[in-house]
Amino acid sequence: MNKPPLIFRRGMTGYEPVNAAARAAWAADKIGDTFRMEKRKPRVGKHSAKYWVLCHAIAEAVGPSVTAELISDTLKMRTGHCNVIQTRRGEVRTPKSIAFDKMDQTEFSAFYERCLAVIRENFLPGAADSDLKQHIEDLVA
Repeated sequence: MNKPPLIFRRGMTGYEPVNAAARAAWAADKIGDTFRMEKRKPRVGKHSAKYWVLCHAIAEAVGPSVTAELISDTLKMRTGHCNVIQTRRGEVRTPKSIAFDKMDQTEFSAFYERCLAVIRENFLPGAADSDLKQHIEDLVA
């Protein structure tokens, strides 16, 4: 079973525990203890939802045999968000996960922007960035 994440918020006097797991960990620490921490911004669910709405819209436009998951995997591969395995016959690429626990918001934002570039280049050549972003906002609304 996975441990719950320790969520902290930056306050005026430093980092403050936000959830129960963080408060429990914080209470167990002594003043002066030193820790190594990894800073990760929690993902924004709405941003992830926009990504999936976009994948569904592209899948519907491409054809009935294409799923949103297939579009997502294609975007991952085209943006370089993939594992590369070297074999005797060449490279094999598999898409990496974009799950909330695998990619923080900063990483997801950069991935999303790369996806928009791939979409403009491969599915909507000539589309302006602002037009594509407005269309996505209209789909989500």
